[in-house]
Amino acid sequence: MSLDLSEKVRDRVRYDFFGTCDSTMAQMRKIIDDGWTKEVCVVSAGAQKSGRGRYGRQWLSGAGNIFLSLGFCSAKHDLGDVVMCFSVLARRVLARVTQVYVKWPNDIYGFQGKLLGILAETYNRWCILGVGINTRTAPLSYVSSLAQEAQSVPTNNTIISGILEEFIPWLDGGGGFVHMREEWLCHALYLNQRVRVDVPGGAYVQGTFLGVDARGRALVMCEAQKKKWCFAHGSMRPVKNV
Repeated sequence: MSLDLSEKVRDRVRYDFFGTCDSTMAQMRKIIDDGWTKEVCVVSAGAQKSGRGRYGRQWLSGAGNIFLSLGFCSAKHDLGDVVMCFSVLARRVLARVTQVYVKWPNDIYGFQGKLLGILAETYNRWCILGVGINTRTAPLSYVSSLAQEAQSVPTNNTIISGILEEFIPWLDGGGGFVHMREEWLCHALYLNQRVRVDVPGGAYVQGTFLGVDARGRALVMCEAQKKKWCFAHGSMRPVKNV
């Protein structure tokens, strides 16, 4: 399968498609181990058997959806910065289809639920972004799909191509998240609403989501302690007013 890329982007990218694989991130690590040296590599699959999300959670691979990994040299980029910037760039592409929002730290939502998730890791001086996008089906009751949110949905190849056309120029010097922060905030889910942030280990803070700082860290005003907390990692969910 081929992508519809401009010549400038196409010449920069190795693209491998698998009908079925364990996970696109595992395939990406194999390519790196085999000595791939060009700057950008992209792996996608029609289906994956062992997809995973954050904190080791399983990523259920609904039929017809996008399963994608992007690998690139990590020397110039901070991984947290990459995730926040990628969220902004991917949101631009999905916003051509329907109204979508960024959810801290690494998701994109429609009106009915989660549409896109990102898993980021470093491997042998490479950054790898694992990206799952529910384009056709929603594999869980509390997530959504573009097919549910929009009147018409482009092909998966069109969406992948659109993301690469946004992302590759950013790699060439689009600036860090500090330059995209305002755009992120303009489309932020739960901004100025009551939320709960759970962090690894079981602790949590509940309060008002004030936005993110220039490094992409969530800022929450804790209602119990009257104190502003800053989170680099965690999971956010809304809390109903009482």
